Amino acid sequence: MDHLVTWCGENHLELNALNTVEMVVDFRKIAAPPAPITLCDPPSLLTAVKSFCFLGTIIAQDLKWEQNSSSLIEKAQQRMFFLRQLKKFNLPKTMMVNFYTSGTLQPQPRIRAGCSVSSALQRG
Repeated sequence: MDHLVTWCGENHLELNALNTVEMVVDFRKIAAPPAPITLCDPPSLLTAVKSFCFLGTIIAQDLKWEQNSSSLIEKAQQRMFFLRQLKKFNLPKTMMVNFYTSGTLQPQPRIRAGCSVSSALQRG
């Protein structure tokens, strides 16, 4: 952790302790409690969590997909409910397509962030 704090200082980056969390992944049969991690300037303890959301994906401490899958299913059910409501009000199909694609294409900029500029341009 000290190396990360030093690197951030050298590269003019500031760690925000309020938005930084700690998640320990430990598959040992008898897991020892981890030592608390503190950030300097001013010293503050990091909050330990069992799961967190990173770029729209829920990452759990046991590295299983149940939380992420249930979250995706819940979002899809909400979207389908609203699509049925739009259909009931006899809205044009173009509006329903716009509504559906506004949520499904939302993660695209995050995914493209890891691509090179030329490959992102080729995809449209």
